[in-house]
Amino acid sequence: MNFKELATHSIGLNREFESFWKSVDVDDFVKNITNNEIVLLKELIIKRIDVLNSFEILCRVDFDGAKEILLRRYLGKGVNLYSKFGGVTYELSTILDDIVEIHGLESLKNILKVNEIDLDKLRDEQVILSLANALNLSFEETQVWLNKEVIFT
Repeated sequence: MNFKELATHSIGLNREFESFWKSVDVDDFVKNITNNEIVLLKELIIKRIDVLNSFEILCRVDFDGAKEILLRRYLGKGVNLYSKFGGVTYELSTILDDIVEIHGLESLKNILKVNEIDLDKLRDEQVILSLANALNLSFEETQVWLNKEVIFT
């Protein structure tokens, strides 16, 4: 395959993923998912092929796996948010919103308190904006929430 064929194929696959997620009954998909498909969801996220839809499903079927991905790709020690190509605030806020919507605010607080979290990231403007979007708070309210509920508890 040459570059043009490979690029065209990749774009086509991206469109197929978009169509798949629009047409699938998420509840049925979640009920019938296999362990192999859970592994594939993780790979789709890690390889940045289908991050947001795959994370939402992963969050529903394997919360520990979703937490692992969140730490490994976004908030863990040694992760550089600024080495990512654009859209980190949107992507991270969507992921954090999925956690709150599916597992509740308490689950998000518990994740943010684990030892693997880089506390400096919780002071990072992009992370605070992402949390603010997910929590429907202002930037300043999110800073207060982080200090009260996560960092100094």
